[in-house]
Amino acid sequence: MRLLPPIEDDPQAWLDLLLEEGRSLGARMGVLFPAADAHWLFVARHREILSRYFRFALPADGDLEAWPGKPFQYAAAARAGIPTPLTFSPQSREQLEALAGRMQYPCLVKPAFSHKWLAVYKDRKLTFVESPEELVAGGLDAMDKGLEILVQEYIPGRDDQIYTFQAYANAEGRVLASSVRRKLRQYPPHFGSGSIAVSVREPRVEELGRCLMESLRFHGIGSVEFKWDSRDGEFKLMELNVRPGLMTAVSLADGSDVVWAAYRDLCGEQHEPLRSYHIGVKLVFFENDIKAFRHYREIGELTWVDWVRSLLGRTQDLHLAWDDSVPFLIWLRRVLRNFATGLLRHFRAGRQGEWSAGTFVRSHRGGSWRCGSGSDHSAGE
Repeated sequence: MRLLPPIEDDPQAWLDLLLEEGRSLGARMGVLFPAADAHWLFVARHREILSRYFRFALPADGDLEAWPGKPFQYAAAARAGIPTPLTFSPQSREQLEALAGRMQYPCLVKPAFSHKWLAVYKDRKLTFVESPEELVAGGLDAMDKGLEILVQEYIPGRDDQIYTFQAYANAEGRVLASSVRRKLRQYPPHFGSGSIAVSVREPRVEELGRCLMESLRFHGIGSVEFKWDSRDGEFKLMELNVRPGLMTAVSLADGSDVVWAAYRDLCGEQHEPLRSYHIGVKLVFFENDIKAFRHYREIGELTWVDWVRSLLGRTQDLHLAWDDSVPFLIWLRRVLRNFATGLLRHFRAGRQGEWSAGTFVRSHRGGSWRCGSGSDHSAGE
């Protein structure tokens, strides 16, 4: 195993390693599944040389550099007649300030390209603003960091109003496997990544997602996310992910298994499209869902009883698989190590006599466990 720097920092190291691995396969061909936008773009940029040794799925048409960007996706949605939130793309301070006077609040400052934004802001996926002053400040902060931004209307509604059509489409743009999932919670709440999702039947989401993929002649594993807008009764496009993500694993649990469909197709196996999947199958990322529950409970959106009830039924953990237990054991070791580290720091802080079972609380920040008082917990720690 070789450790490499982030692909944006040293793409040549990644290319060298992949070519080395490819040559070692001899007459066989490997299969690549890029699982992040930066990796997808890397494969697109080096598709000619990588295709000598690997099979992978990429759209044949268009400027692939633009595909992960929301401007490209919203333009494609408009051509296909798919509803989107009201969105603007200011290019200067003057345009941003003019826009600030016209927007309804609250609204959102979002990245045009999420992977570039996250390289700067880490876990913060967007900026929620409630006034013209906040919009200008948040927008300029991102623009000063060299980021292309969007200003978008805020669609009200709980996190369980977010639905995703996930699918694999072949080189002709034909969907070979698909399902629809619904977020139940995300972390951070309201503007984070899914911590628990469930497979559902939602024909309109499937229709819109399939329409977007087919209109683009998309080739690969993708997911099209929508949010239900109760104001006009429409599902509005949030984004198209052009590669598998964390919650793509729902498809393994619900039987649609888009990754297996992609692998078989890339290896040349002929198979008919999968047209059914199991409804009500849940996938939970427990580490994040525990943190999400604490926040939802603090803002009054979730009770202990509702949280426990939501975990019942056909629920599968993201890490735990009895036939492949190593990822779960690695995760468990990290959690226990972080907990032990936090406990040790507590004692080293010299708080003898200040804690009891009732005042020992845990919170997860930056991958470490923190011990604090009950008042810390009630303050949102």
